[in-house]
Formats: sequence, structure tokens, C-alpha cells
Amino acid sequence: MTARLAGVVAALALGASAAEFHITPAGMPDGDGSAARPWDLATALAHPAAVQPGDTLWLHGGVYRGSFESRLTGAPGRPIELRQVPGERATLVIEPHPRIGAGLFLRGSHLRCRDFEVRCDLPARQTATAGSWPQDLQRGSVECRGSHLELIHLVIHDLGTGVGFWSEGEGGRIEGCLIYNNGWIGPDRAHGHGIYGQNEKGRKHIVDCLIFGQYGAGIHLYGSEKASLRVFRLSGVAAFDNGRPNRSRDILIGGGSPVDDVEIACCATRGSGLQLGYGDIPDNGRVVARDLYLHGGLRLAYPGDFQISDATLIAPDSLLSLQWGQVRPTAGPRLEGCRFFKTPSPYPPVVVSEPTGTRSGGPELLRQAGLDPAESFQSGPPAENRILLHPSRHQPGRAHLIIYNWEGLDAVPVDPGSLLTVGQGFRIVDARDFFGPPVVAGVYRGGAVPVPMTARTIPAPIGSDPATETTDPAFGAFVVLPGDAP
Repeated sequence: MTARLAGVVAALALGASAAEFHITPAGMPDGDGSAARPWDLATALAHPAAVQPGDTLWLHGGVYRGSFESRLTGAPGRPIELRQVPGERATLVIEPHPRIGAGLFLRGSHLRCRDFEVRCDLPARQTATAGSWPQDLQRGSVECRGSHLELIHLVIHDLGTGVGFWSEGEGGRIEGCLIYNNGWIGPDRAHGHGIYGQNEKGRKHIVDCLIFGQYGAGIHLYGSEKASLRVFRLSGVAAFDNGRPNRSRDILIGGGSPVDDVEIACCATRGSGLQLGYGDIPDNGRVVARDLYLHGGLRLAYPGDFQISDATLIAPDSLLSLQWGQVRPTAGPRLEGCRFFKTPSPYPPVVVSEPTGTRSGGPELLRQAGLDPAESFQSGPPAENRILLHPSRHQPGRAHLIIYNWEGLDAVPVDPGSLLTVGQGFRIVDARDFFGPPVVAGVYRGGAVPVPMTARTIPAPIGSDPATETTDPAFGAFVVLPGDAP
């Protein structure tokens, strides 16, 4: 038997031996996980003895209230899967628990969570307590404390922090998730990020996520000098309109310890852009970023071996801010093949800050710093629309769609031929109203599909006033779903 055939046989045997169990809001601790006698969620997450690596726990539709702690532990190549039943809507509504606080705490290891919703319905969004842990306002978080955890196609919103992606766990992946409207307002500032992460061992992946409307930053990979900020991989992420009521970085990677071994590809922002580095860290390491579309600009703080290529920078504020420390890096930063679009404002295109002072200007400052001469440096926004389509690896026919509507069209033609087959049903929903009606629905006939860009009313953060907001026709974020998708 060849090695390849042996692998196929082993995979078939694994699939045949995997068991399935059921969870419902009315399930019981003394159930057996069958469809007739399902478990409640807390019992299932405690890892009953019957559950083995490779098994699936089906989360049936309905509302699960409380805070939950998972000890589910699979094995390498055989994760346990906690998954919403197709066609149903399972929602975890986070409420504080006297023992574990507020949130969905994922410990254990080798667990894959798929397709369900996590939110907080508490109306309070403001506290008189400063700092990051007000006891009078616990909106919760999805806390990744275990190793090799995967969050796939989750809808995470209106919590305190969307996802805590912490160093206790090795590796992990957040993929295809919608993370939005998380956070609160304190007397000191707005708090609460979409993803707050640190890492020491293995690689942490953030892939094809839509992250928007947080009170704090979209992605906040940050910590003190005691926290490790190494080995992150970001790909296909769109982070936009973060920072309520004041703008906060769409993506920040940097803190009191060096940033190193970070790769960023095919990512987009709208509002406050990308910041790499934070604080006077003389030994920031390697960051490779390519194919970026950054509305809100780029900030490089105390850079090390930072390599930026094929980036489009658009901003009414400064397009590029470069902050040097006392010690200049021997390698980098390097900018290659970048395009700059400066929309009208009193802010200079380029700002360079050094211990001796701050200078502002245009492309000449980049040349003086030994960076890209910025041959593509234009006034005003881009003339052509930009369409980004990121297909899901986990559900055929599903994708995230981002549209920068610089041309001001009422409807932008988008070709989903790489996703859908002719004759297949499909829906396109606004990511900012994921559970609302589709903006487009029908049967795919081939060619381009016009996606309406007119202003739409969408839900505002839970507890905010007013209860609705209006989209901007200049920008759209959507989810393409096959016709049989829930």
C-alpha cells in the first residue's frame, strides 16, 4: 500500500469512527448527547467522557444564556468540532457568571468552533470606572486560552472585547469571522477591541475576517514589555470604521516588547489605517507586509526590518508617519511599489519624527529617509473602484466582499463566477446587518452581479442611541452566501 493510499484509508476510517452529539437550550446535564436526550451547553463544554477527538457537537438553534467555559480537548489532526446545525441560528448571549465572569472561555485544545453567534444584550455601554476591567460593566469576550483553537465563521458582536487571542495558548486561527460593535466608553477613553492578541509559541493566524465598529481598535496586537508579540500571520483581513466615538487604529501591531516574525498580506482598512511598532523599541524585528489597501494611512513607529510592498495608501490625514528612536535600525524599513493618494486636508502627506524634532512634507522626505521615491504620489482619491473578494475555505460559495466605490456608482458590478456555478442560488448580505434581509438574492446566471451601494439603515451597537445607523455609499462590506446557506 502506498503512503498516499494509506493516508486516504486512515482518513476514511477516522471519518467512519467519528461520533455526533447534540446540544439544545433545553438540554439536560443527565442527557447522553443524543437527539432524543441532548445535553445543555455547559455540560457539553465540560467534555463528557463519551466525546472523543474527531467528534462533532451540534449546536441547535435557540438562545443560550450565561457565561461558558470549554474544556473540550481533541488531538492533532482530529479536532473536536462545536458547530451550529445548518439552517438554524444558535446564539450565545453572554451574561456574567459569579465564578467565571463574563464570556465564552475556551481552554482545552484542538477545538474548532463554527458558524454560531456570540453577543451581549446588556444595554449599558458607559461606565464611570476608568481602566480596562470595570466591575460594573461586564460585557464579556470570547477568550482563547487553550492551544490550537479555531474560530470559523463566528459572528461576534456587542461584547466588551470581541476575541482575546492570548499567549497561554499555542497557535490558533480566527478565520472568516464577523467581529463588530464591541467595547464601551469610560471616563478616560473608549475601550474594547475586535481582537486583542499576544503570542509566544507557534503561529497565530487571523484570516479573511471583517472587523468593524469597535469602540477601540479593530485588531490590537499589543502588550507591555512582559508580553510577546511574535509570529502572527494576517491575511485577507478587512478592518474598518473602528473607534467609537473617536477614531482608533483599524490595525495596531506593537507594544512594549519587540514585534518580530509578522506577515501581513491582502489586508484592507477604512478610517485609521495600519500601525506597526509602538514605543521606543530599538530591536523591533521582521515584518513583511504586501498587497495592502490602507484607507487611513500607514504609521511606522521605531521600525526594524519592516518591508512594505505593493501598498496603496489613501488618507485625508498624513499618508505615512515615520517615527525614529535614538537607534536607527541597520535593516529597513523598506517601501517598494507603493501608491499614495492624498485627499485634501491641512495635514502634510508625510511626517518624520526624530529625537531632534519633527519634519513634514511630501515625497522628498521619503527620499531623504532612503525609502521609496514614491513616484506614484497623487492628489485626490483613486479614480477607479477597488473590489476585494475573499472566498471561504470552509463553505463553497461563501466569500467576503469589500467595495471601495470611488466612482460613486449606485450599483457596482461584481463577478462571483469564481464562487458560484450557473444556476446556483445565492444571497449577498451587508456585513453590518448580517441577520437582516439580503441586498441581492437570486439565481446566478453568469457574469457580473450589480451590488447596490445606496445608503441603507443598519443596526447600531446594542444599547446605543439612536438604535440605527446609515451606511456610506462610498464603501461596502458584504458576505456572499450560497442559496442553501442559513
